[in-house]
Amino acid sequence: MEDDYPRTAETWAKAIDEGLGLKRGEGRELLELEAFPYRRLDAWISGRYALVDMEGVLVSAWIRNIRGLVDWVYGNGPEPDWSASDD
Repeated sequence: MEDDYPRTAETWAKAIDEGLGLKRGEGRELLELEAFPYRRLDAWISGRYALVDMEGVLVSAWIRNIRGLVDWVYGNGPEPDWSASDD
């Protein structure tokens, strides 16, 4: 179970697209339009990875850095520093 989560921007994009029912390229478009469904992503991450992350550390980091995660996956941002907030 430990390896049952995305590790690269590409695998995150595939997982998020499938999880949120986005068409290929739609995530980038929504980010550019400032219309990305962050709340839906938050709920999906929390539900999808709860069993993988029994202590909640990874899920908390992904949620805390959700905008950085989306910018890394669909924009041109660097991989977030998972140990800190991206505010």
